[in-house]
Amino acid sequence: PNIRNESSSSYLELAWVHGCSTRPRSVQYLSRLGVLAYSTAAIVVLHELNSKSQNYFRGYHTGRINSMAFSNDETICATGGVGRNPSIYIWCTRTRKIVTRLEGHRRSIDALAFSPNKQYLVSVGGESNRLMFLYERT
Repeated sequence: PNIRNESSSSYLELAWVHGCSTRPRSVQYLSRLGVLAYSTAAIVVLHELNSKSQNYFRGYHTGRINSMAFSNDETICATGGVGRNPSIYIWCTRTRKIVTRLEGHRRSIDALAFSPNKQYLVSVGGESNRLMFLYERT
């Protein structure tokens, strides 16, 4: 979403992200797409290396993105947030549109991983008992 000034026809559009605030294991190179993917705050930056352009997954997480996982074929991504009752968003890497939203953790989602066939997603939460959820695609 762009930021629009309601009193005029002008608006601000995200043009470029400089830097990142992600954990090292959340930076991933997607060889099939030719993309370097990383998160900063509540945005995933998809930096296309050949064209030196950026695309973004944004507007869904309310806190910073704490974890990220891509399917083996790089067609879907799961991102997990931080905050009270954070969500996991599964989205299409080509269109950057939401496939589904998952809930259950109370404080943060610290790790995500897809099974090789994309049938399962595992998440590990930052709760004191480190809850692990296994989601099955139906």
